[in-house]
Amino acid sequence: MTDVTDRNKVPGTPAMKPAAIGAKADAIGAKADASARKAVAGAREAMAGARDAAAGARKAAAGAVVRLQRRSGRAIQLGRTSLRQAATSTRTTVGPRVRSVSHWLSRQARRTAVRSQILARAGEQQAQRGAELVRTRVVPAAIDAAGRLRERLRPRVLKQDYRRLQLLVHRVLFDRSVETLLFASSKDRVPLNQLHIKSLTRLSGRDYRPTPRLVFEWAMEILPEPVKRFAFVDFGAGSGRVLLLASHREFEKVVGVEFAEELHDDCLMNIAQYPRSRMACRDVTCVLEDATHFDIPEQNCVLYFFNPFGENVLREVMVRVARSYDRNPRRIYLVCVDLAATSTIEEWQIFKRVPIERQLSLKIQAFSPYSIAVYRTIL
Repeated sequence: MTDVTDRNKVPGTPAMKPAAIGAKADAIGAKADASARKAVAGAREAMAGARDAAAGARKAAAGAVVRLQRRSGRAIQLGRTSLRQAATSTRTTVGPRVRSVSHWLSRQARRTAVRSQILARAGEQQAQRGAELVRTRVVPAAIDAAGRLRERLRPRVLKQDYRRLQLLVHRVLFDRSVETLLFASSKDRVPLNQLHIKSLTRLSGRDYRPTPRLVFEWAMEILPEPVKRFAFVDFGAGSGRVLLLASHREFEKVVGVEFAEELHDDCLMNIAQYPRSRMACRDVTCVLEDATHFDIPEQNCVLYFFNPFGENVLREVMVRVARSYDRNPRRIYLVCVDLAATSTIEEWQIFKRVPIERQLSLKIQAFSPYSIAVYRTIL
């Protein structure tokens, strides 16, 4: 059998005796016991330190809780105090202000209501006044305006308005060249009641009206033959405008017949002052005489009538013209401008109407404020 010493022998070590081995084992066991005791003591000390640390932690936690409770209590108390102060401040400061604002708003509301009532009453009164005004003034004025408008839109009135417009255009645009050459103005209408007239035919006379220059020229264009050996006679010569326009043409002589002294004087002054360089005929004169007493020239002549008198006087003048023609048959032209009594001329069989070229007729119809008719003897 193998020896115990052999079994306990560590390889590579010298062989030991059993007694030495036991002593060594005892020594090792003693060291182990000492180490164990030290470990146990350290563990106990560690457990004691842990217990102390836990106790300190419990104390610290308890102190923290206490401090937190104290601080929370202070904060709660401070909050309650602040709330009480805020409530007190609200009751003492904001409340009166709110009440003051509400009182002011209520006063403003009452004032606004009163003003609204006043304005409503004023509006009702104004509406009543407006309705009364409309009933008493506006409606009658509208009815009157409608009536005037209907009157203005009648063909007769429209024709009169168009004539006024034409006269204005002629006066402003075409007659100024004539007026600048005259000593006494001939552009204005002159009522007979403002003039000194000795003739018995005064009641049959017409107010003086100037003949527009273009109207006279269109009337002369209707004449179908030259006027070189003709005499020109203007019944109702007025201020002499037509006489001086006729002097631009090659008439043998130009004569005006006027029964108003003031107009006759103006005519003579205009003839005397008119530039001779513009006259193709310089034998121009005007007589102060009643048309029913005037002797028709015993030669070819052009008799100009710008509606100077009534039908009864025109009839007497036509009797004198017919008698002159019977004594000396010749070419006589009657130029009638705005003459309403043309039927008086057509009664005499010795005259016939001169036709007007279509282009000239359209021009007269469109732009002349007065009608133009020309008659000539049948010879």
